[in-house]
Amino acid sequence: MVHITNNSYREPMEREELQYLERHAVRQRKLFLRVAHYIFLGLALFMTALYTFSNFTYDPGNIDERTETPLSPVFVLQVAAGMFLFFAIVLGLLYYFTILSLFREIKSGYKVVEQAFIVEKKYMSQTHSYHFYLSSRIKKSIEVNKKDYNFYDVNDEINIEYSPASYHFFGYH
Repeated sequence: MVHITNNSYREPMEREELQYLERHAVRQRKLFLRVAHYIFLGLALFMTALYTFSNFTYDPGNIDERTETPLSPVFVLQVAAGMFLFFAIVLGLLYYFTILSLFREIKSGYKVVEQAFIVEKKYMSQTHSYHFYLSSRIKKSIEVNKKDYNFYDVNDEINIEYSPASYHFFGYH
């Protein structure tokens, strides 16, 4: 979360900015759930194969003839439960710090407007784009149109707008 300083302040988001964040949050949640689904599916398939293999190779009554990989099915189930718990905790924390922070931002409805100085102006000949390099801690450079590139000079002050937790850039003026 951004700490509001002397050169930044909060103001309500516009409807288009809220809609953009909502669409982005829904896309991110769908992607996250799809990845989590594949992780747990892969984990289930791997552990099922390992459990099946351990059932064929483990014989607790046969001490004289030891198999090459004596895996106990109970041990495999304990490892599977531990891995499931580990992945569930990691994915839960990732969801909390990424997706839920987006929804909290949307619910708050505020954005940060920060006053920044133009440190450097650059024209990128490879992409035919114009860029300002800024004195902001959050946004180091922004792409601008040709009109604004010619209008503003180095050390001019501009206001940049972004969301407070995910730092989605909304624009400048």
